[in-house]
Amino acid sequence: MATKKETAADAVENAVETVEKVEAATEEKDDGMVTIHLFKDDDRYSAPVFVGVNGDSYLIQRGMDVKVPKAVAEVLEHSIKQDAEAARKSQAMQAAAGTQMMTI
Repeated sequence: MATKKETAADAVENAVETVEKVEAATEEKDDGMVTIHLFKDDDRYSAPVFVGVNGDSYLIQRGMDVKVPKAVAEVLEHSIKQDAEAARKSQAMQAAAGTQMMTI
């Protein structure tokens, strides 16, 4: 009987599907809670992070794993993406302003 050999791409695809299934099963067992870890240092990133979602307030400690509702994790993820986009746009505007000043 002939069998199909699994290619590297197929193996990666199967692994991704397996991880997604495990994550989905884990999330269902956790009743909507996910574990997050916020970066901590001794300077700017040392204070706990406040998050408000639908009238509920959360103060999340930095530097340790914390279980939070999925909505809180989503708010933090969106905040990180917005910060990165703002930094990118700021750099682009600074570069454009520098170019304009050189041409004057």
